[in-house]
Order: sequence, then C-alpha cells, then structure tokens
Amino acid sequence: GLKAECLASAAMGFTGKITIHPNQINIVNEAFTPSEAEVSEARELLLLFAENEAKGLMAFSYKGTMVDVPHLTRARKIVELSEVLSGTKT
Repeated sequence: GLKAECLASAAMGFTGKITIHPNQINIVNEAFTPSEAEVSEARELLLLFAENEAKGLMAFSYKGTMVDVPHLTRARKIVELSEVLSGTKT
C-alpha cells in the first residue's frame, strides 16, 4: 500500500511524495521524516567524518562497517531534512 511505497521511496533517497487525499498526509509524513535514531546517528557520523578528515581520512570503520563519502552525503541530507521539518534550519 501507500505506506510501503513511501518507505521504499524514502530508503532510495526520495524526500517526499505528492498526495491527492488529506488522509494520505500523515502516512507520507511519517515515512519521509527521519527518526530520532536516524538523526542522532547522522549527527554522530558528521562529527566522525570531521575528525577523520582532519587526519586525511575520508573512509573509516563505523560500527563494523566501512563508511565513506556517500555516507557523509546521506548523513548531511538527513540532518538538513530534520532541521527543515523541525523549523530549526537557519
């Protein structure tokens, strides 16, 4: 249904969906809004990238997984989207 479609789209990097009925709004908003855990992890990654970049590293191990620039890009997008949705983006 709509929820599964939205979750799949969010996992692919999409940030929203057009709705045609008011009953769809909450489903879409829930699917595309980053969870607190996602935002917290993204912020942690941003700090770790800054620390590792200072050492000349743009790839490192994080929770047993190698992370690199695409992970940095995604972390930035998650934090930015969270700030936009919460009204804290300046």
